[in-house]
Amino acid sequence: LGDEGYEVIGASDGQQALELLHGEKRPSAILLDLMMPVMDGFEFVEELRGRAEWREIPIVVMTAKDLDEEEHRRLNGGVERILQKASCSREELLQSVRDLLQATRRAQRHGI
Repeated sequence: LGDEGYEVIGASDGQQALELLHGEKRPSAILLDLMMPVMDGFEFVEELRGRAEWREIPIVVMTAKDLDEEEHRRLNGGVERILQKASCSREELLQSVRDLLQATRRAQRHGI
């Protein structure tokens, strides 16, 4: 993503990502791996969506995990897209991020 002109800020786990969100820069989008140490992606989504100032940040989940019905339910409404790592090409990921950021910018311009 950095090669495509996006500024990328990485976090090694969900807790570190939450700490970064307290900084001055609010991300335009979050790419999230569900399988992280300390705080997994499910907990991260719950924490993020529990804060009004962060609820509108779009989240794209990238996972190698086959999600069961309960896991899909936990993410329902909390993420914009779920991509399987094994079946998602680099170009599909980039296009998903582009589409998401364009939609977010349009909504912000129109006050949605």
